[in-house]
Amino acid sequence: MNQHPFFIRVLIFSNIMLLTIVGFFLITAFNKNDDNKRFKEITAERINIVNANGTPVMVISNKERIANPIMGGKNIRYLFLKAGNTWPECSI
Repeated sequence: MNQHPFFIRVLIFSNIMLLTIVGFFLITAFNKNDDNKRFKEITAERINIVNANGTPVMVISNKERIANPIMGGKNIRYLFLKAGNTWPECSI
């Protein structure tokens, strides 16, 4: 079998590249992923704390981004407005 030196160089180069890429993924795949981050200060307009299923448990927000009140799974503001009342604007 007569093999051309160009094809051998291409195979060697492709093997080196493949081993480099696989080595990179093996090294970075086992890095420690710290899910419990600690912050000294967080700046945000709204923070949602949710259950595992995605429903909000607690919302911390500023006045403009405040959530509608929910009690017993029902939107209190919707029920209040549905009854013909006007929603009071509160000044915080």
